[in-house]
Amino acid sequence: MGGLRNYLALQAQARTGLNSGLFIWAVLALVFAILTAVFILLIAFIWLAERYEPLIAAAVLAGSFLLVTIIAFVCCLWSRRRTIERAKLDTTS
Repeated sequence: MGGLRNYLALQAQARTGLNSGLFIWAVLALVFAILTAVFILLIAFIWLAERYEPLIAAAVLAGSFLLVTIIAFVCCLWSRRRTIERAKLDTTS
């Protein structure tokens, strides 16, 4: 019975690519995407309010959060692909 459940779980992973690592990276990407949006709005506000010095600082922070968001998204895709490949290898053996 345990072998059948393991087989079905591997088949589901092979088809969907879902695992706990994927969810962690997706949540991380969502958090940093929200932070990026907040900083982009902050940049627009500072640009309208003061024009130069605080704007540069906000742009650097927003760029940093955007970079982290992109890295988390790429890691999420990489984790999904690796899960699919691992599940396919386990179902064939």
